[in-house]
Amino acid sequence: MTEDSGPTSVVDDMVDALASEGEVVEAHGTFTMDAETARRKMGESQLERPEDMLLMLVRSAVRQGAQEIRFEFEDGNVEVGFDGRPFSRIQLEEIWSSLFADREAGGEKHGMAELAMALSAAEQRARKIEVRSGDGETGAELQLEPHGTPAVTELSGSRTPTGTRVRLRMRVSESINGDDMQAALKERAVHHSARILVNADVLVLVQDLERGRGKVRIEGKGLWGEAGFVPGSKGGPRLRVVRDGVLLEEHDLDLVAPGFVAVVGGDALQTDLTQFRIVKDEVWEDVLTKAAIARDEALVALVDEAVEDGTWEGTDVEWTQLVLRRVLQDV
Repeated sequence: MTEDSGPTSVVDDMVDALASEGEVVEAHGTFTMDAETARRKMGESQLERPEDMLLMLVRSAVRQGAQEIRFEFEDGNVEVGFDGRPFSRIQLEEIWSSLFADREAGGEKHGMAELAMALSAAEQRARKIEVRSGDGETGAELQLEPHGTPAVTELSGSRTPTGTRVRLRMRVSESINGDDMQAALKERAVHHSARILVNADVLVLVQDLERGRGKVRIEGKGLWGEAGFVPGSKGGPRLRVVRDGVLLEEHDLDLVAPGFVAVVGGDALQTDLTQFRIVKDEVWEDVLTKAAIARDEALVALVDEAVEDGTWEGTDVEWTQLVLRRVLQDV
């Protein structure tokens, strides 16, 4: 990795270490020993909680442009389906090599890498894994079993899905609790436009700033975000960090601003081997600075809305006055 490539994550360091050992090569249509090494190391090192495996599939789906993501839980097993761009046979054959893809490349490479991470974690818990992906006419299927050789075959006709289907047959000791997984999805898989269904029922997702006032944008190289105030909220200022539509971390901000929420994401934010913890590097420090600036901008926007919007009544006005008093007391 070159010196001018920006901050590195633990994942990048591991890939560099593999490369220095001569274990990283370009794969073309076959599984290589090098890709298998990455598969094993990633499976051993990432995704600490069972729900992270499914949240990583959500991240893959969002990267593939999914508008609908479906979860079916039955007898401790799970099937996940989503639309958007399908994975080709070559992509499934080279799935482990996607772990070496440039994390800032965007698009399909990211969707492949997120899928690979989910599958490598699933191998530690499942007795059988099937991935089918296609355009409804042609496609491919990947089958995995613990310690077995991955098999990729072409699909055609009625066996070919439109989109992607991931089926996880779990070991008895690793059975998935559908209620727990649904709660995790509702809490953390909220920052995207896709519709999520659990056992055919639409999951109602509420984003932090859905009722926000004084909303402003947060922008930077490789970063995006939004900030504002949630009327009536008595909580302190919060920073919520997301990746591909999924909440990774939440932090209290050292600011005076009741009800202030900043939601920030982007590929510039690096994660460690858990894939759900942010590396606290210079990009992170920049995010904290941008959140503080966004608070000041949101305060101005909040006052402007309170003055100009004739629909504001009683409690909203009183709450805005409370926010302003708290901030002015701190000046």
